[in-house]
Amino acid sequence: MDGLVTDVSAVGFKAGPDSLSSVSGKSLTMSNSTQAKGDENGKKKFKGMRFPCSPSRVLHLRQIPDDATEADVISLGLPFGRVTNVLILRGRSQSTQAALQAMNAEQSGNLAITNASAAEGGLSPGHSSVLRIIVENLFYPVTLEVLYQIFSKFGFVLKIVTFTRNNQFQALIQYAEPVNAYYAKMALDGRNIYNACCTLRIDFSKLTSLKVKYNNEKSRDFTRLDLPATDGQLLLDPAIVAAFGAYGDVLRVKIMFKNKENALVQMADSTQAQLAITNLNGQKIYGKFIRTTLSKHHNIQLPREGEDSSLTKDYSNSPLHRFKNPCSKNFQNIFPPSATLHLSNIPPTVSFDDLKSLFARTGSTVKALKFFQKDCKMALIQLGSVEEAVHALIELHNYDLGENHHLRVSFSKSTI
Repeated sequence: MDGLVTDVSAVGFKAGPDSLSSVSGKSLTMSNSTQAKGDENGKKKFKGMRFPCSPSRVLHLRQIPDDATEADVISLGLPFGRVTNVLILRGRSQSTQAALQAMNAEQSGNLAITNASAAEGGLSPGHSSVLRIIVENLFYPVTLEVLYQIFSKFGFVLKIVTFTRNNQFQALIQYAEPVNAYYAKMALDGRNIYNACCTLRIDFSKLTSLKVKYNNEKSRDFTRLDLPATDGQLLLDPAIVAAFGAYGDVLRVKIMFKNKENALVQMADSTQAQLAITNLNGQKIYGKFIRTTLSKHHNIQLPREGEDSSLTKDYSNSPLHRFKNPCSKNFQNIFPPSATLHLSNIPPTVSFDDLKSLFARTGSTVKALKFFQKDCKMALIQLGSVEEAVHALIELHNYDLGENHHLRVSFSKSTI
């Protein structure tokens, strides 16, 4: 076998997504009549208003809907920095949002503020940095990666443990700071991950920290990437085949015995190995930075009879291979990872909403989706980031759409 072997290692941690459009919830909106009335009142009061000479940490919000909760108000401020206090004046449909202070603000102001959120049942010194989450109405599967993308928006997630108890999917999530857990609970409790299903019920846990022994699909310590998976295999083993398969046919994978975060990957030839290195080195796969170099080995030897075969796998006959045919058009459509994916082999029964829902279930933010006018079997989909696109390709390439159609996913040079 004349393949070329690539040396792969994984380091680093995953940053949170820029947006959480997969989490559905209430938005603060006003009707035209309410807005017009507010504008009229604002004009009357404008002449008598005095503005402070220096920036203040307090924002005064008006025309807030009657059904708006404290969590709704907090969610408005979270993209800009920490929200330390909130006071809602129910009788006047307005809120004093105290100390909406950006992390890097040059001036913090000198306004003395009462602790409104503490009076309203907010963050107290006894609150833990660990949240207990129960997912109700579990219509679609919720993975550890989906939870990470949702909850990392509110702070650095240290550890996640998922489990099933009393026939309910549950999770424990530990933040670096209790205030991050508080923000997440306020913003996400009662929200749906997907439309009309997978409702989050969130409480503070009695635990002060989580113990994670393994990094796998059920538990993850984002501060200890050296932890093994429960089955002794590299966490990225299936991901390696799918990700490297976008640039060539993966023949064999060998997990290193002493350091299971490292692997050898044998491609079909040296050109494919170089393509994989060029396009995947430095990319993130499940929060880990992939480092790829050429190996001194030219082949990966399969274990002999009686030897441990758990760390070496043969993918010579894998259905994920894209380049078996030397005349395949796939050779002409090899591009670096991007946020836009090219989809093909879509059956006519699969609709726009079906595809959008399919990719949303991987934790991706679907920003745009467009079918080809001349060929409805193909489409472009733009996700929230390159990392989300890599994840989606790994999860959904060769996905069974029914009617003997398996979805083909590749990176695209185009944008929508």
